Amino acid sequence: MKKIWDVILLLSSFLLVFVWQKTALALYTLQALGALMVLLIILSIKRKHIFPQDHSINPFAAFGEDSPLTIFLFNTIVLLFVFATGGFTSPFFFLLFFLVFGVAFFLEPSIVFVFTIGTIAIFFPDALKDDVWGNMFKLGSIALIAPLSYFFGKGSKDQMKKEQQIEKVKEKTTTAAKTVTEDISAVLNDPKTSLTDEDKNKLTNARNQSEKITDTVNHL
Repeated sequence: MKKIWDVILLLSSFLLVFVWQKTALALYTLQALGALMVLLIILSIKRKHIFPQDHSINPFAAFGEDSPLTIFLFNTIVLLFVFATGGFTSPFFFLLFFLVFGVAFFLEPSIVFVFTIGTIAIFFPDALKDDVWGNMFKLGSIALIAPLSYFFGKGSKDQMKKEQQIEKVKEKTTTAAKTVTEDISAVLNDPKTSLTDEDKNKLTNARNQSEKITDTVNHL
């Protein structure tokens, strides 16, 4: 469901920019960019305040990894900025290439192909004007790097999943080892328990091994 919601918001961003550029709203592009940037900064500050220790390898995580609104803002800001500064001739057109990777890292990697189709669709009418071959080359370049960004994004997601699984295993192992240590200590310290010296030595060794396991896991 989240993937569908992300796709809808991303397509809504393209639709908003398309309508904006084709109507009188285009006169207020600078004001819109200012407002959107302020909102993006607020989201960033809010996330850093809530998750100050977040060290995710996702380079876009600081802006709210769990908020589809963030990619909507990123995409809308970049598209409006590029259109406002000349479209294909904009010196900031290269930002779209970074955004391709941003979508792959920030959302489900496969959504990068939706972004690519949306980008080509919104720029295609202007691509048929002036330097047609140059414009087509730029759109083709975005299409060509989409698969590359997909594999990078997928690799990043897989790595994060592995790290999360490792953390869960470490947590369970530590909890189990601590429980064993506490249980053995309770048995050894219980005056009602009748144990031979050999049994006490075995339990003591088991407790020491459990403590070593806990220390080893904590230092991983």
